Amino acid sequence: MSGPGNNSVVVWRILDGKPGHESQTLGLVNALKRSLHSVDVYEIPAAGKGVALWYWSSARFPLATGLPDPDLIVGAGHSTHLTLLAARRARGGRVVVLMRPSMPMGWFDLCIVPEHDGVESCERIFLTRGVLNPLSSAGVHHRNRGLILIGGPSTHYDWDGGAVVRQVKEMAEASPEISFDLTTSRRTPGDFVSRVSDAEIENLNVVPVEDTGPGWVAEKLAESSVAWVTEDSVSMVYESLTAGVEVGLLSVPEKSESRVSRGLSCLVKDGLVTDFVGWKEHGFVKSADMRFSESDRCAEWIVSKL
Repeated sequence: MSGPGNNSVVVWRILDGKPGHESQTLGLVNALKRSLHSVDVYEIPAAGKGVALWYWSSARFPLATGLPDPDLIVGAGHSTHLTLLAARRARGGRVVVLMRPSMPMGWFDLCIVPEHDGVESCERIFLTRGVLNPLSSAGVHHRNRGLILIGGPSTHYDWDGGAVVRQVKEMAEASPEISFDLTTSRRTPGDFVSRVSDAEIENLNVVPVEDTGPGWVAEKLAESSVAWVTEDSVSMVYESLTAGVEVGLLSVPEKSESRVSRGLSCLVKDGLVTDFVGWKEHGFVKSADMRFSESDRCAEWIVSKL
């Protein structure tokens, strides 16, 4: 393996500037660091389509001038694909693409794809439950602290703010020993904060998304023992699972059955999360093994390929 340190694995992390994509690759890189003795990571901005195509055709990659040759070149997001391929052609290494690529999958060495995308696993394709994230189960997880994550209308879900407020109120009042922080998202309708505040829930602290900073949700998850998430906020469901807390789903109207809703149904069936109806009937239902770290699973798979 290449790199400045003995037996170091060199990773080039291609960035497209989109927080969601960069969160996925950060999760994978952090997991590789946990799995391997030594990992040297270099961050490289993705080139524009035309420039990346020129890099590929000329077998040159000036963006990495002075860097050691890579063992792995990692990227997420369609705009990283040509840069990934150009980097490999110029300097070698294996390309690891996260999410289903817009180009033929056979062009990439290793593909990490959410199982809800409907791709079959094979020697070069690894299926995950949801997308990767950089969270871990480390934290104090106080039994008297909880978090509520509110989304909003989305591609697969409609919205009923009144119903969500009623669920929050019923759930919080059933757990008076827990102090809940509630935050919203950019998709949350503008009247929701006033509606939930008017519900006068004693053990609820409302923090609009505008009043949170980078890392706020991760910090609160590390302090909490339970998180309730509206069904439309799928990425937050998986982040909460990865953080090692009990996860409940707040119901919102589903537009129609989709790969996203089917993925959530599988989580409920497998005892990894509890939907609101199930919570009212049985309380939280956990599987025997609640450890959930897709980034670590992916890192172990990649290491087995090195």
